[in-house]
Amino acid sequence: MYKVLLVDDENIILEGLSRMIDWGGFGCEICAKAHSVEEGIEFIKTLHPDIIFTDIMMKHMTGLEMLDQVYEYIKNAYVVIITGYRDFEYAQKAISLGVSDFVLKPTKLSQLNEIVEKAVNKLNHTKTLEKEVNELKQELQNTKQELTENAVSNLIISDIDSFDTTGTYSVLSKLKFSRFFIWTTSIPYSEISKNSNVEECVKRILFTIFPENIKNFRLNSTIDGDLAGLAILTEDSDKSEIKLYEIMKKVCSLLKEVYSSEVYMGISTFGSDIHEIRNKYLESHQALEHRYYMQNDNIFFYSDLPDILPQFGDGDSEYCISLIDSILTGNIETLNSCWEKVNAHLESIGKLREVKNFVINTILKIYDAYKAISKNTSFPNNSESISKMVNRCATRGECIDFLHEICCTMSQNVYNYNNGQIKSKISKAIDFIKERYNEQITRNDIAEYINVSPNYVSALFKKELNKTLVEFINQTRIENAKRMLRETDDKIYKIADDVGFTDVYYFSKTFKTVTGYTPSEWRLGK
Repeated sequence: MYKVLLVDDENIILEGLSRMIDWGGFGCEICAKAHSVEEGIEFIKTLHPDIIFTDIMMKHMTGLEMLDQVYEYIKNAYVVIITGYRDFEYAQKAISLGVSDFVLKPTKLSQLNEIVEKAVNKLNHTKTLEKEVNELKQELQNTKQELTENAVSNLIISDIDSFDTTGTYSVLSKLKFSRFFIWTTSIPYSEISKNSNVEECVKRILFTIFPENIKNFRLNSTIDGDLAGLAILTEDSDKSEIKLYEIMKKVCSLLKEVYSSEVYMGISTFGSDIHEIRNKYLESHQALEHRYYMQNDNIFFYSDLPDILPQFGDGDSEYCISLIDSILTGNIETLNSCWEKVNAHLESIGKLREVKNFVINTILKIYDAYKAISKNTSFPNNSESISKMVNRCATRGECIDFLHEICCTMSQNVYNYNNGQIKSKISKAIDFIKERYNEQITRNDIAEYINVSPNYVSALFKKELNKTLVEFINQTRIENAKRMLRETDDKIYKIADDVGFTDVYYFSKTFKTVTGYTPSEWRLGK
């Protein structure tokens, strides 16, 4: 229904207009009747009528002066002037204010009906045009989104220089890459797309939950069919890892609710150039695979992992990338799943020489990546020595078996190394706390000391000690307080302060929670 506003300081005119016309028959309703210009202005601003009938000559102000004051509100309205004055100057002014029609007093019903019909037809036409324009805009936006997602997806499996003819660079260059990261989730996109309702829910979550200053593009051509995305930060975005963690945690929570399954997410480091997209995706994928080591959290940052990402070149196939990526997760299940595809690929290669080249190139990259993080120099350090080992294989089957053996061994090495790194970091964190338990240490202090993110610190303590960081710090403080209570005569409030508690009441409460006794009872040996 279109809203109609009648404005006239003569009540008889208002009542006549409201009763003479079958407004409902035209799909209209009278939303208000204004008895003065002041009322008219207020109704226009608050009700936003679609059709306005107004007299020109009224007390205090003319109808045209009223329209002039509310010009911004009536641009899309159909305005009809009712007047008994055949004054050209009024008509001229009315045209400049966007008045659509004129009615001279006295007015015939047929003429009024014609005007209302004309107004409704024009409004219908405008609404249709607006709908078509909005649909075209949405279609254009969807096309731009799809083009961007396809362009970014291309870069995951190949270098940008290989896609000059497809327009990948021209599409992505318009995105103004100032700062971005890539995220990958544990939900395969292929699984989501089986259910259209889930698909729509996931789309809404991923592309509406992000703040306006983070543009998000879904990636389709990922190595393992994961659900992944490119998030571009504008200049005014909060670039802190903590804020980013909060956003992605919310995404994980909603995805879990929709998908009815635990959801994990890997986050790459920040990039600033489109040429980095490929490596940033691999970073996010490796961060995601780190969940096998740190199962007490849902969000994993590549910055918390050892730097084990090898550099890939134009000659590296997606099978090579996928295989090395699975090895560097240190998870044998991931490796076995990937190996089936790699094995089928190697069996399909026609020439034994090409199989050997694949094996040599892959082993070189595996060794280079592992040596970079572990400082282990016991592996062959040049392509010549590796080539000799591979060339001893007389058949395709021997080459494949040799590569598989290397992959399994290196995956186990990576697993051992990563576990060792985790234990080393938690050990350093514990030493830090034991040395400074009497200070006001924070999670950020510990994170900076062991060179990981604050969220990773929390995950470390949950995994290795099955305690929160706060619980461990309090336990350390209480252990020292127990000793002081038995060995000294210091006041309880002083001991509380000496072990790092700023509130003696909180100290006493925590002491009893940990030991089952109050500080006084403990001192008395109860």
